[in-house]
Amino acid sequence: MKLIMENWRRYLNEQEGVKSKPKCAVLFDGGGYARVGLEAAGWDCTGYELNPIAHWFGGHHGKAGSKSQLADATSVDLSSFDAVWASPPCQTRSDANPSGISSSKYSKDLIDFSLDLWDKYENLKILWVENVATTKKDQRRFGTPSNASQYSENPTQNRIREIGGKYPKPEIYSEFSRRYINFPNICPTIVATEFKAGKTTTRRGGTRWAFKSFDENGGETEFGKERNNVRKAAGMEPLKHGESVKLSDYPKEIHNLMVGDVGFIKEGKFKIPEEWMEVYEDLIQRGKKRWVEGEYKEFLRKHRLENVYKSFPNGNITAVRWRNEMVRVMGNGVVIKKAYEFGRAGIKELERIEEMEGDPRDFIEYSEHDLGDVKNSTETEQDENSTEIPQDENSTEIPQGESQGSNKTKGRGKKGKRKRKPRR
Repeated sequence: MKLIMENWRRYLNEQEGVKSKPKCAVLFDGGGYARVGLEAAGWDCTGYELNPIAHWFGGHHGKAGSKSQLADATSVDLSSFDAVWASPPCQTRSDANPSGISSSKYSKDLIDFSLDLWDKYENLKILWVENVATTKKDQRRFGTPSNASQYSENPTQNRIREIGGKYPKPEIYSEFSRRYINFPNICPTIVATEFKAGKTTTRRGGTRWAFKSFDENGGETEFGKERNNVRKAAGMEPLKHGESVKLSDYPKEIHNLMVGDVGFIKEGKFKIPEEWMEVYEDLIQRGKKRWVEGEYKEFLRKHRLENVYKSFPNGNITAVRWRNEMVRVMGNGVVIKKAYEFGRAGIKELERIEEMEGDPRDFIEYSEHDLGDVKNSTETEQDENSTEIPQDENSTEIPQGESQGSNKTKGRGKKGKRKRKPRR
């Protein structure tokens, strides 16, 4: 029935001379970050998310009329869509999870499912499959390495991801680089576990860029100046001497960094949804006071959390737990400016071929760097000496203290002695 109504609406728009926007299904919608960027580029998006908590955040994210449904993305009928953006769960692939094991029921590896949509639905003209760019040996490459810093003249975040599928090449402002050397003022990757970060953390629970550096005389180092430039762009106050903070204590500012473009932030675009912060502020104001009879139900009703609270431990939503979930959807999200550029490239290509007769797939100029159709190939496995994804101690995707080691011990044995080269 929904499909019939949608087609009827399209027909009426055509009769009235109103041009319909191309439709895009955003699978594994999460907090709605990719959907927001695609909508800004001109797509009519519908998001699908199975996790009730993430869906609540996504349902309050986006412009008026934005659609987000609580549904299993693997069971959605995509026959009425022009494109699909899929950001399947990354827990098993992420370098931040060395074991590759996750207890969450929402963490199933669905990369192959996402890539196979191209063959399953011939109506699709564009397919984007986005996920972490892992360096794990047991995880294959499925797309092209990509850095969020490439899609803005003034980027806010160094965020390495892999893009597979079939899509037109977006406009980029710089060539791919795993490190953020070319943009010293941007911050390292914001991760979903920012709330676990600490000054003495040996394994990366979150980015440590918020901890300012000072020289021996107490003066601010260049590193500190650079990071404070990012803080200023994100709306944070500069750190004082000896001060250190957790980035997770600044959800509004984390959201700004997920916008991905300093210009967008200064223009006031894509602000954090008010509904997210209203719940947080209500919980902070309440403090540790116990709920009286009927009070908790009223709180849930006010914020439409009746179908969400059971996903929290013991059904109890606290300020800390709410903040952590905000940080989680941000860290798992897609940088808005990046999704915007991919979406805009897709819109331009569909407009170019609009008057052409035949299968649109025959006329769309897809990215030449796409690797999405290469499956289980030994040629796509990550190599230790790869220049595209170097294993470096400055990499934002590899937790410190893990098996990759540091540059000091690279190429050496267990005791740090340099290995001898075999005689020829």
